[in-house]
Amino acid sequence: TGQMEGDQALGLLTFPDDVLIHLFLLFDKEELKPVACACQRFFELTNSETVWQEHCRVVKGLTFKHRHMSWKETFALDIKDTCVHLGSVNRSDIQDLWVFLQTLYRKDKDLVCSGEGCSLSSNTLWVCLQCPHFGCGRRYSAHALNHFQQTGHMLSVKLLTLEFSCYICEQWLGEDGRPLLEVERINEMHSWLISSCPPSITHLYMNPSVKRRRERERQIRWASDSDPTWSVFPVKWYESWLDFVVGDSGPPTQPIDNSIFIDETGHVHRHLPQSHIVILSDQQWMGLSAIYGGGPQIQWDNINRQWIIHNDKDDEETEEIEMEENENGEEEGQMEDENEEDSYDQWGK
Repeated sequence: TGQMEGDQALGLLTFPDDVLIHLFLLFDKEELKPVACACQRFFELTNSETVWQEHCRVVKGLTFKHRHMSWKETFALDIKDTCVHLGSVNRSDIQDLWVFLQTLYRKDKDLVCSGEGCSLSSNTLWVCLQCPHFGCGRRYSAHALNHFQQTGHMLSVKLLTLEFSCYICEQWLGEDGRPLLEVERINEMHSWLISSCPPSITHLYMNPSVKRRRERERQIRWASDSDPTWSVFPVKWYESWLDFVVGDSGPPTQPIDNSIFIDETGHVHRHLPQSHIVILSDQQWMGLSAIYGGGPQIQWDNINRQWIIHNDKDDEETEEIEMEENENGEEEGQMEDENEEDSYDQWGK
């Protein structure tokens, strides 16, 4: 019950400290309060780091604490959405990993993906924090993700930017707005990385202002409306921006250029190759155009679906498509509403 009667307290006083600590681990936070009031010795033992460290582990799944707090203070934190898996690695794990990297550099060996037959190099690589595995990202052959699925090693770091990710939480970790305990743990792990990072790798770490910009633009990537409308982006620009937000390169140097989709009369081309466009929400258009400039904005609802060419064909085939669409336009128009939702998925919603 957790109620500490006087005679019970006197009986427990005969036990050694290590036995009492193990006994107090059976009590929850509220049950410890009357125990702590029983006597000075119990007060000191129930406030010991050992007891509260175990409470963090059992109750909250935490195996690491805020480096400027006690375990008891850490227990009091709200850890909602915190990646508790960050306790799976410690300083020695990270330092051992970078010693391994330094060995490779001394032998003049290139860092390439560990996936069979994959030759992608450092700009695209994720490094497992629990073993010396290098894997390319999901936009390539997803060897880093495959490694997690095969081993359960959930934590990795982007080699180019030294940013952390957890495959179980499916989050970039330590970004602005993430939980306090997680941000503090990531800052601590960054200090371990930088202090032990081979000199030939430290130049890969982008400066803090670029890191913060990338974090803000990731929020644009995942922005959504309850009832969105859609805008067209040139796929080459979008891919260069996506390279930036996932940490493969710096930000795009050019504005969003939709003029390639406009004819000499100022109207949208009647033949738009599917492979040349990507569809994002108007909210994302507003966010990205405010940062990069460009235009004009072309809304998806203003484009006749019959103008979309679903693969790059030569001019003769394009003319045949146009004739066929003219003949069957009425029928396709009737089917459009039924297929609209699938179309949004296909176009990268």
